[in-house]
Amino acid sequence: MNEKYGMILVPSLAGGGAEKSGLDLYNELKKNYRLVLIESVFDFPIDVQKENVSILGSEHKNPLVKMAYIPIASIKLAMLIRKFKTKLVMSYTEEANIVNVLAKFLTGHKAVISQHAPPDWQYHRKGFFGRIVLLVGRIFFKKADHVIAVSDGIKKSFIENYCISDERVSMIPNPIKLSQPSDAVIQTELPSRFMLHVARITFVQKTQDKVLKAFSKIADKFPDCALVFAGVGPDM
Repeated sequence: MNEKYGMILVPSLAGGGAEKSGLDLYNELKKNYRLVLIESVFDFPIDVQKENVSILGSEHKNPLVKMAYIPIASIKLAMLIRKFKTKLVMSYTEEANIVNVLAKFLTGHKAVISQHAPPDWQYHRKGFFGRIVLLVGRIFFKKADHVIAVSDGIKKSFIENYCISDERVSMIPNPIKLSQPSDAVIQTELPSRFMLHVARITFVQKTQDKVLKAFSKIADKFPDCALVFAGVGPDM
């Protein structure tokens, strides 16, 4: 059995920047790291040997059922950590972060969690499920060994709302692979002046509706300026 120093834990290979960042990090560290998914959903192109990927097994769509599955996923993760004698697990997004910290109670591994949006801002519009995520996060995130925030605002949110000391939170922006040319091709002629918004197209997470509302207030003053969205997502 090959030992793995670390594991990269993501909910799935679907979604947005957090999952993509986890996959990119794994591709750089795959010699000594294992990729672990909570769900077997693959939206990103992936070149990973199957024997180096583990799936914890949640296929539930209902958010409350997914939340109830978290303790089971944590036990399965703990079993993998013991099997591969893993010392460190880095996780992305709230669901995976909670699974990571819960498994830490069983194995004692180093748990590093990565947060790509302020949890209090991201989940306050998701009703009862969102309140559960925020409550569980406030209880368990402070038990993580370290927190990676992708912006100063998210770092400040963790320090103020989760009572995590400054030295345990690092701000590291999302990576950009400058060595790899983008496959994206602009298929429309752009105006001479425009504002560009680059993000996954989802009003809940990226709030493009607020961008549109803000742009409408300045459009009359700058009639020659256009608003351009670059991205894909469920609200296209």
